[in-house]
Amino acid sequence: MIHTFDTSDVSRIQHNYDITHHSAPIAALTAEQASSSGTLASGDDNGTLTVFRANSVCDFQVVHSWEGHGVPCVSIAIKSSILIGAFYDGSVRMHSLVDGLVCAELQAHSRLLAAMAVHPTRNLFATASEDATLAVWLLSEDQSQARPLLSACWNNALLTGIAFTGAASNSIAVAAYDTDEIAVWAFE
Repeated sequence: MIHTFDTSDVSRIQHNYDITHHSAPIAALTAEQASSSGTLASGDDNGTLTVFRANSVCDFQVVHSWEGHGVPCVSIAIKSSILIGAFYDGSVRMHSLVDGLVCAELQAHSRLLAAMAVHPTRNLFATASEDATLAVWLLSEDQSQARPLLSACWNNALLTGIAFTGAASNSIAVAAYDTDEIAVWAFE
């Protein structure tokens, strides 16, 4: 269940609406940032991905739903007209928000995928995995395919977080479990 809240008056935030659709616990949530379309997406422990459109503060309609493959969703993100889902088995699935079709499925990592980030201005996304590798992926112009731009290994590290370092930046920061360091890689 997804709970929504009215934040128009920050001195009095109140519960608005409950969205019920998933049959497994929800593990990831995102909203489209580039427009005011009111698009919300969720992923669950079964790998099911669902996209909702907010018709009003108390009315969310299911626009697309893709049945899971039994592997939990770790992270989801919306990049223009594509929903990108990252999963525990190291795979990444890309879905079109226009026609609902699966655009691509990548076997991005050999072990559990721990984190994903989307570049704020470029057609890039990045993944980090328990296999000690990180990858930066370049989306095609129509955003229906992705190819690796960078693949790197942080030896003996259990990667837990990843983020692009800025809108105009060509670098990626990565965090690992049980270390006080943040490693940064540059890419073209």
